Amino acid sequence: MATSVKKTKSVWFCSHCGNEYSKWMGRCPACGEWNTMVEKEVVAGGLRITDPACDLAVICAVLSSTFDYPIPADVCFAGEVGLSALFK
Repeated sequence: MATSVKKTKSVWFCSHCGNEYSKWMGRCPACGEWNTMVEKEVVAGGLRITDPACDLAVICAVLSSTFDYPIPADVCFAGEVGLSALFK
């Protein structure tokens, strides 16, 4: 079984040049503009897998997203992938 894991953090973007910083600054170090920092909340997501039989399905989903290649709706993955990439 896989459950969604979300983690949020605040980051600061310069509205003039677009550079990202972990804290607010009065002046952007990259472009030198004053008072251009805008706070945005960024969500980093992931999966926590508790069932080893989901390994193959998660790997296929990540590869599908990375290579922009859709998985057909009628395909089902069930398998275990070991640390040495051995399929069971």
